[in-house]
Amino acid sequence: MHAPVAPGWASLVVYVDGAVVVGAGVLAVIMSQRRQGAPGGANRRGLAAAALVGCLGIVLALASAHAFQSRSQGVPWIALGVGAPIVVGFVAFFLSPQVRRIVESIPQAWLLAAQWPRLVGAAFLVLLAEHRLPAVFARPAGWGDVLIGVAALPVAYAYLAGRSWSRPLAVAFNLLGIADLVVAVGTGFLASPSPFRLFFSQPSTSLMTVLPMVLIPTFLVPFWILVHAASLRVLLVAGRVPEHSAAGSGGVEPASTGQFSIGPTGPAWRSGR
Repeated sequence: MHAPVAPGWASLVVYVDGAVVVGAGVLAVIMSQRRQGAPGGANRRGLAAAALVGCLGIVLALASAHAFQSRSQGVPWIALGVGAPIVVGFVAFFLSPQVRRIVESIPQAWLLAAQWPRLVGAAFLVLLAEHRLPAVFARPAGWGDVLIGVAALPVAYAYLAGRSWSRPLAVAFNLLGIADLVVAVGTGFLASPSPFRLFFSQPSTSLMTVLPMVLIPTFLVPFWILVHAASLRVLLVAGRVPEHSAAGSGGVEPASTGQFSIGPTGPAWRSGR
């Protein structure tokens, strides 16, 4: 099957977005570890950097070998490409104390702000206008990503400022962000040539299964889902109060440290929250 080719501008947008995500992720871990001054911080920084870069390298290698390219017959390996990093991320978090410490060291506001590169979804709308992607995928995925990307920094700022309504807002933001990604992956998969195809509009989403566009479903989407999950864990399980500046606002007590608490023994719990 002839592989579709992304226009040059789209390739540039995707590669830059991927580089920004990797760079910001590594920088967030480095800064949070240094801020805490925790023992073994250098090793954890190295682990986080190696994990992100290694994951990107694996995806690039597989995509270069056309492992994810859509085909009318055979196994749609892109489903594994999307799901496997998410499963590995959850397993690593729950089985590895070191991974948990890395995630727990990142401030909640940073996890929320990490979704702003979702603005890359605007490229779907342009590709739709160029008749390179189907509307059944491009419209919900494009507009959904744009809205989440636009909202990311204001939601993060509200949380950092300690607004009384920032926690439920952050929860809703994460849930909507995950829902958008599920819809995007679902419609993209069902509109791509495979034995499971349900949407037969033309063009298909086969463009999303080859480089560089395939980096979105196989690298960026798993990254954003895992970040949403990390944020929700703190918001729903740990019961963490918003972190904010020393001036404070909204009547919320400041957190005593920059580290997340995972249980009722954390600083926020002891303060009476």
